[in-house]
Amino acid sequence: MNFSVIYVTIKNRTLHGSANFLLALSSLFEMGHQAGHLVFLWLALSGQNFISYALCFRLMALSVFCLGGIYTGIFCTGVDRILCVLTPKFHCRLNMSIYLSFHCVFCLASCIYHTLSLGHCAELYPSYPVTGYINDLFVGICSTLLQPAFLLNVVTIFLYLIVGMYIWRQPTSSQFRIFRSLAVIVVANIGGYVFESINSMFVLQNLHLSNQMFWYITSYDGIILNMSSACNAIVLFCLSKDYRAAYLKEFGFLSRIFHIGSQNSSIVAVT
Repeated sequence: MNFSVIYVTIKNRTLHGSANFLLALSSLFEMGHQAGHLVFLWLALSGQNFISYALCFRLMALSVFCLGGIYTGIFCTGVDRILCVLTPKFHCRLNMSIYLSFHCVFCLASCIYHTLSLGHCAELYPSYPVTGYINDLFVGICSTLLQPAFLLNVVTIFLYLIVGMYIWRQPTSSQFRIFRSLAVIVVANIGGYVFESINSMFVLQNLHLSNQMFWYITSYDGIILNMSSACNAIVLFCLSKDYRAAYLKEFGFLSRIFHIGSQNSSIVAVT
């Protein structure tokens, strides 16, 4: 799913805007993050229950690295949208190469910080048994890494609320559709991470659960999170006429499967 967002963004000139680039960047980080689930699958199929923290970190280094870029990538997209909507003239005058490079550096800095922090935990707890589930790595001093990610997601939601309220006040016939599109994108992209963070940091911590029950519940939360992070393509296809046109161009068989090739979509683009 996330690969398709990257693919259509590269292949279509109509999707070469700053928001399109940042959405594709977030999808790239999502792909790397989800690759870490192969470690858990390998352990389950091999019959192993636990491996050492140090080995798990080495196997999931790419996933850990990309996880640090997901929150910042979504945040950068929110910053870009608020600049585009509130200060369109300033946004148009920006040197896109330098502007997008700044966003990339910011995301990569977060990726490196996450990787180094969990790498330090691997040195502190090398023999600590984990199941290969990525949340198992956030123990000890690394358990606090979820807090800044949660705060960044809250700030991102706040940015989108500002954009939504500004658009809502504009005297245009399409204002409701634009606001609806933004609301769905925020819920789909960020909702899973916010739900998982609230549950892990505030709800489950106060229930005094056993380690086994805590693991089971957070694993189920992870399913919701991954469904949320995997639906970027579906949301963009349904809510953006530019992305829909790009998908139908690159994956023409979709029009025959869903019988939507001849429909004249009136949904406002998110570009």
